[in-house]
Amino acid sequence: MSPIQITTTLPTNATTTATSNATTTFQTNPTSTAPTTSSFSLCTVTGSAVIDVAGFVSSISHHCVYNLLSLSGFEVLGAFQDKRRKDLSLFDHLILRINKKTKIVIGPGNRIETNGSPLNISSQKTVGNVTITKDINGVTAILPLSSPVSIFFNGNTAQIYIEDGDLSVFNGLCADSNTSINSMKSTTFSVKGCETTYKQDNDSSINCGAMTQHCNALLDNSFSTCHSEIDPEPYITACTDTLCKYPDKDHVKCSLHEAYARACSLRNVTLGNWRQVTRCRPQPALCLDTYCSSHEFCGTDWFGNPACFCRAVFASAFVNNTFGEPTMCENNTATVTLYNCLLAGRGIDHSKLHLNDPSCSGQLDPVSHKLTFEFDGKTSCGSVMTKQNKKVIIKNNVMTENATGMVVRHDQFDLEFSCFYTQPEVKSMALKIKDSSVVQKIQAGAWNYSLSMKTYLDMGRTKPITQNTELQLDQRVWVELKATGLDSNLLSLVTESCWATKEPTFNASLRYNLIQNSCSNPADKTIEMKGNGRSTWNYFAFNVFKFSGDTSDVYLHCKVELCVKSKDLCTQVCGGKSRRRRRMASLYNEELTSAFISMAWGN
Repeated sequence: MSPIQITTTLPTNATTTATSNATTTFQTNPTSTAPTTSSFSLCTVTGSAVIDVAGFVSSISHHCVYNLLSLSGFEVLGAFQDKRRKDLSLFDHLILRINKKTKIVIGPGNRIETNGSPLNISSQKTVGNVTITKDINGVTAILPLSSPVSIFFNGNTAQIYIEDGDLSVFNGLCADSNTSINSMKSTTFSVKGCETTYKQDNDSSINCGAMTQHCNALLDNSFSTCHSEIDPEPYITACTDTLCKYPDKDHVKCSLHEAYARACSLRNVTLGNWRQVTRCRPQPALCLDTYCSSHEFCGTDWFGNPACFCRAVFASAFVNNTFGEPTMCENNTATVTLYNCLLAGRGIDHSKLHLNDPSCSGQLDPVSHKLTFEFDGKTSCGSVMTKQNKKVIIKNNVMTENATGMVVRHDQFDLEFSCFYTQPEVKSMALKIKDSSVVQKIQAGAWNYSLSMKTYLDMGRTKPITQNTELQLDQRVWVELKATGLDSNLLSLVTESCWATKEPTFNASLRYNLIQNSCSNPADKTIEMKGNGRSTWNYFAFNVFKFSGDTSDVYLHCKVELCVKSKDLCTQVCGGKSRRRRRMASLYNEELTSAFISMAWGN
């Protein structure tokens, strides 16, 4: 088939732009946009197809960027990506590249970017000798080549017009029907692995027979006045190739009919009432001024309104209704991030979600469309702390607001996420007391904290014991145990027991108890306990001793526990026969999570 040659006259409602080579005219209604030279060739890109100037149809199967037309440092590239189905690649956006320096991206919703920055156009602007105009119907770009090229894009279809000239000078899928599709893949803009082939079950909602009949409407009498000028068969082929795989959404169903009607209007052919036959209503540019992130595409919801949805390959990575990324627990802050497109795909309104405390709502990032919920010790947002095995777990829920009224039209949403503190079974170190302190880093699952044991000569803990400090028998020393990195509003540190051995191991058979059941040993009057269970630190005093008949070092070991605060139930009650430790009912009377820390003194 020879190139489509279209002769046109100047419409009465058109404006004219003069160039040195030819006169190019565009109507204010892009459905009639056309050059006014004696003839030109046309390429249509829509769905998963490219209809080149000779009427040859190339079917695109991979999610890559392809060279549509190139000449003299100008490149017109078409990006094909997945939308609702991962096994089908649909035309997504245009990339214009000028002398490898200027990159213009024309995307759905009339969005235009130059070298990564948004380009605001009220009506017309020139970028790198490319004249760009836009209105409610779409975007038009004019490339000043030896044979001037104009491109119209309405969000799902691009039509490229090449004014009368030598087509052999052009390269790309639009110019050469014998071109290998793989050879036209752009190595500059295609992402790694874009050639991956995806499989997906057939969509049972698609009636291929009905869609084929819809595509064959291009043979109807309402289009017949144009058949002798423009062959409808390539459009029918491209139409069925797409619609037998893609659901009836996102204005895809009528894109080929619209494209054929636009091509006929360029020939000044008057069509019959084709919209009534095809039931294709006039539509503005798809997703006008709607911004979607890179992992989303802009489509239409149940009511035909523009909305952002997750691309199928991206969504397939999230299973079991996770809706987002794993919980991040860092610096005592719990953060859960959900993707709004995953929520929208299930009909969930992100603005209706909150944590246990209804005043704690999520923050929606305007660019990535990630919805983030966060809580910490200062703003707990209704967090609930529980004990499970050897972990203190802090939980919260992302949920929908309580239903009001007589009926509910959407399922309730309830997503639990949590962080936890934990400690190892045994972590023990032995150091000479002259080293003054022991610092032990506890990496506990998601949240980290440090446990330290330091010694002082005074109760105010202003005179630390150093390497040069000489200790005498019966000299009074103070030992401070402190957990750094815990929120003292939520948790407290309880010293459950401390004891001395003459061997480095904490479980040596010979031991002398200083702290028992979180209280000082009543048999040793030199021991004094302070602040146990009140905060994330406590301290105690004792007089230095050694084991009888032994001159070896003495090792001090302490077992500490984390306690979830609730009405001061972590504080200790000591003295007399009623000495005991209060425990929280919410811990189910299980043994508290514990860790050991040790130090030594000697000659």
